[in-house]
Amino acid sequence: MDDDVSICWWHFGSGGSEPQHTTFVALCHVILATLLLTIPGSALAGEEPDCSIATRLTKARPDPDGPPTPVRVAIRLIDIADINEVAQEFTVDFFVLIRWQDLRLSAASRGNSLDECTVRFSDIWHPFLDIINQREIDSHYDDLVEVDADGSVTYLQRFSGTLASPLELQDFPFDRQTVSVQLASPAQGPDEIDLIFDESLTTRREGLPPDGWQIVDVTTELSTERFAAADISVVRLEHQVIVDRLPGYYVWNVFVPLILIVFMAWTVFWIDPKHFGPQIAVSTAAALTLIAFLLSTRQLLPRIEYLTRADVVVLGSAVLVFFALGEAVLTSNLAARERAGIARTIDRWSRGLYVTVFLVMLLVAVMA
Repeated sequence: MDDDVSICWWHFGSGGSEPQHTTFVALCHVILATLLLTIPGSALAGEEPDCSIATRLTKARPDPDGPPTPVRVAIRLIDIADINEVAQEFTVDFFVLIRWQDLRLSAASRGNSLDECTVRFSDIWHPFLDIINQREIDSHYDDLVEVDADGSVTYLQRFSGTLASPLELQDFPFDRQTVSVQLASPAQGPDEIDLIFDESLTTRREGLPPDGWQIVDVTTELSTERFAAADISVVRLEHQVIVDRLPGYYVWNVFVPLILIVFMAWTVFWIDPKHFGPQIAVSTAAALTLIAFLLSTRQLLPRIEYLTRADVVVLGSAVLVFFALGEAVLTSNLAARERAGIARTIDRWSRGLYVTVFLVMLLVAVMA
């Protein structure tokens, strides 16, 4: 038909002989009349498509007496900006895509398609999925859905903010953590929706983890939790990102300075007990240096009630440094009482014991 119309325009534009011209005019009239008959009246009149949706479609799910409505969910992680050990939370930016089918919204059921309509999330029945571990979350898009001619409904939203994530820090800074986006449907149980995680649409941006972390694995768990007190079952989806901390920063900024301070205190065992002044000066300087160092690095260590591996090293180092100070006072006092031989024996034993205890402590903290 389009080719015939083109021929008509070409003929009128180029001119032709009278008999041929008359014949083409008649033929083009037939072609144009046929074309007009095939164009919908609403299009000719410039009418808007019918986007009205019955109120009943906002309340009841598709086929309410049938099996649970399949709901497909996909998540794309854009960024994990920070993992906060103190607040037990992480900052994340991600997309959530939810897709289901409602044949009541199909073109076959309505008589027209909604694919050109602006349909709000609240205008139709939809799965109620909440981010249950959110603390401060912002959504970036309007709550709109796309409805295809076959009744397939797609909802896409971008979220950013902080999510709660309990962290197990006993192995800090050699720890592995799991942070997750947790979705649940508190208003719709497993008898109403069948939550399906769509792995084919789930992706993550390269270079996702924040500095100091590396991704080990990404997994998703689907579960149903029963709350006996409220007599309800909740469908839950947990999209987990498993990350390992890169300990290099803490090794160089905490462990190495501590080792130097500990061995600074160790030198007191090599000073003759008769030299009371140098012994006390070295051991006191080591103790004061340790205190100043701990005050300057306290923000680097998580403030929790139990001991981490880093805490073991810090606490053990403090004990050894103050042991060296006490030993220096003891041996100097012995030397002043003409018992220098005993003082030197204590020094010799302390040299090996001090280093052995410190190395064992390091091995336990790093390898345990």
